[in-house]
Amino acid sequence: MSNAPKGLPSVIPIKLGGVRSDIADLYLEYDEAARSLRVVIVLAESVGPEPVNPGAAFDDLVLGLVEHLSFELGLPIELPALLSYNDPRGSETVYIKPATMALRGGAVFVLNSNELKTKLSAMVRVCDLLQDFNAAAHIDNPVQQFIHYWGVLTYVAGKGTVKAVEGVLCPLGVRVEPGPKGDETKYARVRSEIAHPADRGVRLADLPARVNEVLPEFRQVVKKVVADRVGLP
Repeated sequence: MSNAPKGLPSVIPIKLGGVRSDIADLYLEYDEAARSLRVVIVLAESVGPEPVNPGAAFDDLVLGLVEHLSFELGLPIELPALLSYNDPRGSETVYIKPATMALRGGAVFVLNSNELKTKLSAMVRVCDLLQDFNAAAHIDNPVQQFIHYWGVLTYVAGKGTVKAVEGVLCPLGVRVEPGPKGDETKYARVRSEIAHPADRGVRLADLPARVNEVLPEFRQVVKKVVADRVGLP
């Protein structure tokens, strides 16, 4: 996100079209005045929800796509809700509430819509790991956000120990550095400063600034871990 440039229309459309065979159209509409992003998803006619469980297509396709979009844009998107299910002309129709989010910063810019479209072409089902990563975008406090991302890594590592998490980080090229109690990655150092500030000689008032030094790159590292685990391009 960045500050919206002057002179642009209040409503800025981002047309992505049919990103997958089951999605007829995907349309993003950024409202500069309201600082909100409206996400419109049109399912392909071939998508037919099961009469017994009409919400299945909604859960699998729509929620999966919204989670994927949130992941790629790095923005918090409130998940839409299934409003009703209707069979007016012998075909199943799912009506959904458009997903709209309030932005804390400025405009949404998609520099390369073709690249985003290619990424969104991957079929993504709703999964805990993707949802857990996206949930961090709703957290304003940098210290809490760092802890959340670290928690995501513990799920991938299968353990909550620092050693287990660093076993996930180091193969990605994250270097270890000398620390007070041995070699550690800079992310493990920050994690220890949060967990044991007195032992590390760090004032609580200084923690947000220390976290912000590594948070942007840490977010990208965790994003790569999650993408690899759930099979995203």
